[in-house]
Amino acid sequence: MFGKLPIQGKKVVCLISGGNIDVNILSRVITRGLVMSGRNANLMIALEDKPGQLQQVSEIVSKCGANVVSVHHDRGDTNMAISSCFLKLGLETRDRQQIEEIRAALTQAGFRLVTERA
Repeated sequence: MFGKLPIQGKKVVCLISGGNIDVNILSRVITRGLVMSGRNANLMIALEDKPGQLQQVSEIVSKCGANVVSVHHDRGDTNMAISSCFLKLGLETRDRQQIEEIRAALTQAGFRLVTERA
């Protein structure tokens, strides 16, 4: 653009903007940053599929001060016993220490945390 605009002798500013950023990628960047800083966590718990299990897990998470933002209850996994299920929780947390406190409290209460399945 050099020499193509009539700006000789005028004060000019070059404005660079992120207006064309893909909002899906921006969302992924933010989510990844929250996970890396310990502000978001996903936990998967193997549960007995019986009444009261979700309530007990919720009470533990609540007592630890975290916020549940998503819940997925999976009864259809072929690798589990017919009387079991997976509970996947998405949590908003303060930091990594709080995540470890939640993990320890769940384990102490007899719940089994599992790693993410493919």
